[in-house]
Amino acid sequence: MHGSHRLRVAAAALLAASLVAPGCTRRQLDPMTALSGSQYPEEQAHAIEELSAKATLTDEEKKALRRVTIAPGLGMPVRQQAFDLLCTVDRKGLQETLETNIVRMDSFDFRRWILEQVGSRGMKDFTTVIVNSWAGPVPIW
Repeated sequence: MHGSHRLRVAAAALLAASLVAPGCTRRQLDPMTALSGSQYPEEQAHAIEELSAKATLTDEEKKALRRVTIAPGLGMPVRQQAFDLLCTVDRKGLQETLETNIVRMDSFDFRRWILEQVGSRGMKDFTTVIVNSWAGPVPIW
């Protein structure tokens, strides 16, 4: 009787977990919704991974990724993912976006990371980005 009681308790616990667990997980968002409105970095990262898997990106998807690189308040890993993908699928768009916005970016760590990437990847076409980054004051690193 003691063993069967444990079995019933375990079965009840599994049933309760299966009923509660679906409500605890976040819904899957399409990539555009996640990039434009999700407050969860893991949803944003998943959206970028989904876009990376696509053969080609639409202009709207590229625009959303460019916005991620410069938007205030986003985490560095998500911005880095967007930068890496844009280097592959929309390098010119990324360059133009950074040329006009790098000086206004709120994350100085990300600005520094971009400049490091430009140097380490030999991105000579991004020279204007580097020059423009000097146009505004930055904290002492």
